[in-house]
Amino acid sequence: MALVSAQSKLRRTASEAPFQGTKHYCSEFKPVQYDVTIKGIKVLIIYTYKDFTKKVKGTFIKGKVFTDDPNETGSKGYEGRYYKISKDFLAINNLEGSDYVEYGFADRKMLPFQ
Repeated sequence: MALVSAQSKLRRTASEAPFQGTKHYCSEFKPVQYDVTIKGIKVLIIYTYKDFTKKVKGTFIKGKVFTDDPNETGSKGYEGRYYKISKDFLAINNLEGSDYVEYGFADRKMLPFQ
């Protein structure tokens, strides 16, 4: 029987996430807004377009975001590749040509579409 120490076990940590807390991202060209909240390795993405709101929950695993978004879970090969989150931008795969649409970090006071 082999002994396993706590230090040798693999653990997912908050260091996999690019930041902790909430950041707001938006587009210069259309009235789409995203609020991204990260606590530990858990992520909550709230998408707002006019009066429509959608919530997506996910987890950081090895630096990638795995979510319950139907666009990600229903498209084979996009698991962990649909969303890219950094301190400065949020990128979402458009699924058409595998290009990403980037949304920049925004200060709520300076949003053009409110």
